[in-house]
Amino acid sequence: MNRPTITEAAEAPLIRGLAYEDAARVFWIDNTVPIRELLERTGTKRPETANALAESFSAACLLSGTLKDGQRLTFNIDSPPLGLRIRVDAEASGSVRAYVEERSAFGAYGTVRGVRSSASGQFTGIADLPDRSVARGIEHYFRQSEQNEICLRTRIAMDEGRCESSEAVFVQLLPNAPEGLLRRIAASLERPGALRDLEPVRRMRKLDELPVRWQCYCSREMLAGMADRLKRSDGTDGSGANGKAREAVCRICGRHYDL
Repeated sequence: MNRPTITEAAEAPLIRGLAYEDAARVFWIDNTVPIRELLERTGTKRPETANALAESFSAACLLSGTLKDGQRLTFNIDSPPLGLRIRVDAEASGSVRAYVEERSAFGAYGTVRGVRSSASGQFTGIADLPDRSVARGIEHYFRQSEQNEICLRTRIAMDEGRCESSEAVFVQLLPNAPEGLLRRIAASLERPGALRDLEPVRRMRKLDELPVRWQCYCSREMLAGMADRLKRSDGTDGSGANGKAREAVCRICGRHYDL
């Protein structure tokens, strides 16, 4: 079987700063390389599935920049209109994972369930997924479940399942923000062109960078243990007709292991 050559960790810098006279936090990322590897590793080809997975991963990349030491943010996104169930995890360290499962398309609306966890406990919220955009759904989640006014946009170019380019931007109003600023920001981000050239990113005063990486914690030992439990439950010996060792695939990242 031909498999793509994948680096151990595909990184991209998340640029964090302030704009609009320090009335808004702005994060911007070009995560083309991590998304390209994510799609190649998982073998995601269906255009709608690839776009939704890339959009979810981009949102998680941005949100990792909002987390403090030890915090983790998980979104379980159920979209019946798209026929997809997506899970994304973001950590304060910049590690991000994403997984998509194709399902039968049914129903008009979906849900976004978020879990923010740390050593002191966890907060869980749920909101509707009002349209087919995952990024807009997460934005709606923050507004509805956390009473947090943010603007989250992605701009992804795909060609036959391959990511040609990917940018994303996150804007959060600060307490001194003037009325109407978020509407102005949202309108500016609807304009054509690269996100880096639009007003919120162009006017940003850079503060720092956070290296964000696509990373999975799977291992041969972990998948072998799962396979052994399955073998005991179904009474099989776990090998094919030719007696060769089985192959296991991590459903999160698509990595293949010979067991």
